[in-house]
Amino acid sequence: MNNKLHKLAAAVSAATLAGGAHASIVTSTITLDQLLNGSTSHAGSFALSPLLADNGLSGGRINSALISAYGFSDTQINQTVQTGYDEHYNGGYSGYVVTGYYSYSCGSWWNSRTCYGTNYGYAQYNNIDATNYFEQRDSVDDTMLLTSGTGSASDVVEHSRGNASSAYQGGYTRGNWTYGYDTVNVYNSTLTDTFSGALFAELALGANELLALAQSGQFDYMVRATNGNFHLQGLSITLDVDPAVVPEPGSTLLMLAGLAGLAAAARRRRRDGAPS
Repeated sequence: MNNKLHKLAAAVSAATLAGGAHASIVTSTITLDQLLNGSTSHAGSFALSPLLADNGLSGGRINSALISAYGFSDTQINQTVQTGYDEHYNGGYSGYVVTGYYSYSCGSWWNSRTCYGTNYGYAQYNNIDATNYFEQRDSVDDTMLLTSGTGSASDVVEHSRGNASSAYQGGYTRGNWTYGYDTVNVYNSTLTDTFSGALFAELALGANELLALAQSGQFDYMVRATNGNFHLQGLSITLDVDPAVVPEPGSTLLMLAGLAGLAAAARRRRRDGAPS
């Protein structure tokens, strides 16, 4: 009978303690604006107890933990290279033009005088659009590294090529009026070739880190730039937590009543001499 009593008591206790407990998701965020490069890093921690207490989960068991770091890499041009040059004809005209004047003697020997003539030449006059092509380059692939315990996660900013922009730089002429000349309009066309944009690293804690988190009560982390630089904008931690198990009053009374009944039955059997 004693074995039956113990088994029933254990079953009633387990059912009482397990009733109504559901895992909860808890998130906490830290907002930052810190420039990180090869010589700087950001280290910090999340305090576990206040976070759980604020969400009514004091004493809860952590099933999993996920930490995320996010930031942004600006475009930082470190090289400008001319990649080409071309010209194209954009209209003009051609024809005979006055190339000069000359003089000669004219009239009779008794009435000599000086006359003047005009030289003509064929000339071409062109309008030319000339373009210098440049690339402005940010050649550093900025990299974020997030570490916690023995775990790590990283992200590398994406490479992108922008659309070319053109700007008028001025004009000049080449050649001469006699034989023709070009009116040249100069433009600079610039294309950006960069590593820039959003960065995001996410790290899930392993079993050892979860155990250390439960023991120490805090979640330590570090973020640094392993290449280039970026703005660290914030971090967040997400916990999956089982609430602390608290017996419901009604279930506790039921368990006590059941145990009392079993104990009374055991006493009666012993008094009547029946085997237990």
